[in-house]
Amino acid sequence: MFNLRKTTRARNSNALLHHVAIDQDLCNWCGACVSVCPPDSLFLYEEWLAIDHETCTRCERCVKMCPVHALHMAAGSPESTPS
Repeated sequence: MFNLRKTTRARNSNALLHHVAIDQDLCNWCGACVSVCPPDSLFLYEEWLAIDHETCTRCERCVKMCPVHALHMAAGSPESTPS
């Protein structure tokens, strides 16, 4: 049987290893990443892209969708890596 709690806990522990990082200088605010984010963790504010690392599942759909490669997976916790 599939254990959702165990999977969620494992996913959250991976957050300490990798997270989505944003290069604001490359972002052209097209919103392509926002449209493919399943948990709606990406937010576009005028000329600024933000991510909610608490709800992000690190599925990498946004990374793959970005036409200008402004999103990438980064090592470490979000607080330790500038994005």
